[in-house]
Amino acid sequence: WIYNNPSSNKKRAEVVKVPDEILNLSKHVPNINGIESLQGAVNLWMSLSLLPSPIPSFHRLIPAIYAFWNAVKGGSDTTTKLMDDCILFMPHKNCETVASSRLLMLLFVLNHRLFQLFSSNEDPNEYSSLYHYRKAATKRCTFHQTLLYQSDQV
Repeated sequence: WIYNNPSSNKKRAEVVKVPDEILNLSKHVPNINGIESLQGAVNLWMSLSLLPSPIPSFHRLIPAIYAFWNAVKGGSDTTTKLMDDCILFMPHKNCETVASSRLLMLLFVLNHRLFQLFSSNEDPNEYSSLYHYRKAATKRCTFHQTLLYQSDQV
């Protein structure tokens, strides 16, 4: 249906309508993930097929809604990464010890962030951007260095 469409070779901005009989297939094939996913994939493919050849690698292609989320999200991913990079061995592992260790790690991350904050320059305008502030803070003291310092103090 898409290759026989005479308007498929023209550049156009309208949304391609997938026929209902093909959309109904998405209910029976679990890898398609629904009608909306199929409709979006067809329109993405149509848009990308209009690009001049050779088409670059799409390994890093991110849909706009995900790119927006990545731009506006907070630092929760960074906190999770800090906690996951630190190996904590528990002698007995069950739901309670895992939850307790995560809470302790959150406190350690908070302590690390406060240490970075109080060890920074008093004038925040010395940093040209938030990126430069974070880079300088990480250079001053990493999470592992903070943990080692805390273990020496206890």
